[in-house]
Amino acid sequence: MRSLLLLARVWLSWDGRLHWSSGAPAAVIKAAEAASIDHHQIGGPSGAGQDAERVVSLRPDLVVVDGYHFDISFYRTLEGHRCAHAVIDDNSETKASEPILVLNQNSHAQASMYARFPEATLLLGLRFALLRGPFERSGRESLRRGSACVC
Repeated sequence: MRSLLLLARVWLSWDGRLHWSSGAPAAVIKAAEAASIDHHQIGGPSGAGQDAERVVSLRPDLVVVDGYHFDISFYRTLEGHRCAHAVIDDNSETKASEPILVLNQNSHAQASMYARFPEATLLLGLRFALLRGPFERSGRESLRRGSACVC
């Protein structure tokens, strides 16, 4: 969920419109509200089709899904409404069947892990790492000096 919060902040910095739908813990919801992100509570940790119906009702251009608890019915509901969606995934464990984008920010990420998504744009590897502002700025400066920043 922290990854989604980081993406949300970037999206807002580009003047994008954003809705955050989650069954997130209170601390994450508080962080979203502090960043002026509209939050819509969905059914909780179930990740089932009825949660997707609530998300679709917001009429988003794109749904970014982060979490392995979202089941097949969640993705089928998105697809049934022709709702474009992206997934944040670490180990090729997503239950999505037709994402338009897959983000795996880990060093072990390889295109072969996502061969079942031939139409998806793949953002793979450390160059797509989602770092909080202070770490991102620190890492960029360290890399300019020829060292590495591992967070």
